[in-house]
Parts: sequence; structure tokens; C-alpha cells
Amino acid sequence: MRRLGLFLGLLAGLCLLAPTSALAWFPHGSAASVGITQTGIGSAQNASGGVPAAVTTTATCPAGSAILVMVTDNLNITASTNTLVDQTGSNTYTQVTSSPSFQTNNSLWGSLWIATNITALPSGDTVTFTTSTFSAIGMAVNCVTGLATSSPQDVGTTWAQSNFASTLSAPATGTLAHANELIVTTGSTATGSSAPVCGGSFATMGSYIPPGGAPTVYWCGLVVSATTSVTGSVSWTTNEGAQIAAFSFHQ
Repeated sequence: MRRLGLFLGLLAGLCLLAPTSALAWFPHGSAASVGITQTGIGSAQNASGGVPAAVTTTATCPAGSAILVMVTDNLNITASTNTLVDQTGSNTYTQVTSSPSFQTNNSLWGSLWIATNITALPSGDTVTFTTSTFSAIGMAVNCVTGLATSSPQDVGTTWAQSNFASTLSAPATGTLAHANELIVTTGSTATGSSAPVCGGSFATMGSYIPPGGAPTVYWCGLVVSATTSVTGSVSWTTNEGAQIAAFSFHQ
């Protein structure tokens, strides 16, 4: 009986240990755990000066995700006059940190905005950008899942700009603070007759070429799982007054 009691006690101890030991075998930092995805959910242009520009979403962005919005205009806009809202009334959009926070080139203005840990944004909702003076605003909206729900930005580079260049490279990100990050190179051109082509391993996250070709908005994206510095570029068939910057966002 004593031996049976010892055996049963040992068996009970192993059963208690088994779940904890099994959990320790789950991989961390694997490719599957990166889990960062992005989806373009709308783009538009408003060519009526002084009227808010709006994008109607074409897909739902789930709760807890982040929304990235690139805004560009053919006139220089004063940063303090800008607001970006959606119909939920619960999501707060702020300009993403870069140097400077917005860029002007050849009367072309651009900035990147983000809302984090969002209330679900349904398909058919409207994301609206309002400013005091503009000529033709282009907007593109992307839904990103898998980012940190608070302060996900790691890098915001200076803006590079060029007139009439067929290829324009963003400044290098430098060493990243986190291994798992989404690298975004984004910007706009004053004119563009063809879709921008992303360089290297970057994939096209979306682009918008409005009627008449101005202004064109573009996105290139790359999910990485290492802290190595990254450089992205974009090319055009036609370009007049282009700008580009690199941003990174971590889990």
C-alpha cells in the first residue's frame, strides 16, 4: 500500500507539471508570431478647394488594429489647421513623427497619420480630412493588424525629395528597436501617369492616381523579423516633385 501511495503521489505531481512544461515549448519570435498584416481599405481625391476630403472604407478594420492614413495636397498646408476623423467618433488620429512632421516640395504637401487600438471601423465608414486651404487632396487608408496597441512607432526618418527623378530612395531606418516591425515607405508626387513601383523586397501596400495624375499617393511595405537597418525606394514612369520617408511600427 505504501508503494501504491508513493506511485499515485508521483503520478499526480507529473500531471500538475505537464501543462506548464508544455507551454514552455511554444516558440517565441518565430515567423508565425510576427503576425503583422496590412490591407488597403480605401483611397480618394477631393479637388474642390476648402471642402473636406473623405475616403469611404471598402472593408472592415477590426477592433484593436491600427489605421494609417497618407494625405497629400498640391498646396502647402499649415500643420496646425488639420484634423482627421472617422464616423465612429472613438478613434483618435495623430500625425506620425518624422522630421519634419510634414513635408512640402514643389507646392506638394504630405503627412502620415495613425490611429491605434481602434474601435472597429466598418466597411462603408468615412475617414475625413479637414484643413483650411487646399487645391487637390489625395488620401489613402490602410488597416494594419498585429501592432502594439500603444505607441507602436519606432522610426520616422527625414523626408527625401526630388524633382523629375525616376527613382527616389527613402533615408535608411537605422537599427530598429524591435525585431518584428512593419516598415512603410510612403509619400506622393505632384504628377504621376503610372503606378509607383516599390523597390527591393518591399511590396505595394497601395497607391492612388487620381484623374489628371495629381497628386499621386503611394505606399510600400515590408514586414521584418530582425533589427537590421532597412532602405526602401520607389520608381515612376513620370514624376514631378516627389517625396518619400520611411516609418516603422512594432508589435
